Amino acid sequence: MRLAANVVEREEGHLDVLVNMPASPVPCATFMSTPVEDVAAVLLTNVAGYVRVMHAFLPLLELSADPRIVNVSSGLGSFALFHDSSRIESRAGTPLYGAAKSAINMLTASLRATTSRYPQINSADPGMTATDLSGGQGHSVKRRHRRDHRVCYWRTRHSTGAYRDGDGDLPW
Repeated sequence: MRLAANVVEREEGHLDVLVNMPASPVPCATFMSTPVEDVAAVLLTNVAGYVRVMHAFLPLLELSADPRIVNVSSGLGSFALFHDSSRIESRAGTPLYGAAKSAINMLTASLRATTSRYPQINSADPGMTATDLSGGQGHSVKRRHRRDHRVCYWRTRHSTGAYRDGDGDLPW
């Protein structure tokens, strides 16, 4: 991470927007047959990885006139969406991924609430995107990019510490 931050520092001198999305494949085995070591590896990447990225880039964000962090999350990190049987999130069998994304949402909200050092920071759910991982289901990568871009620059009186998708605030 530090190497990447050094390149940005050398070439730009500061960073305006950090779109934070470290990710690790989630084991496909059933939860009970997933070794604890695999659980730890997934959570280290999908939770601690976000912290590592923020630690590396925060000094460059502090040099920006309008710094922002967008932690890419998922609707699978929402208890409310998970318990709504009309939503795809209620049928997703991904407990480790959901747990990691819930942790990112809480990290985002609590960082904003507990310190003024951090820039504007939000969690963004890009929605299911058509990739190999989703079996081609979901919206195109191009549409996802437009939605993520809107979330980066969204301004409301509650525009920080939020959990949103391209349409607005999501329930927790």
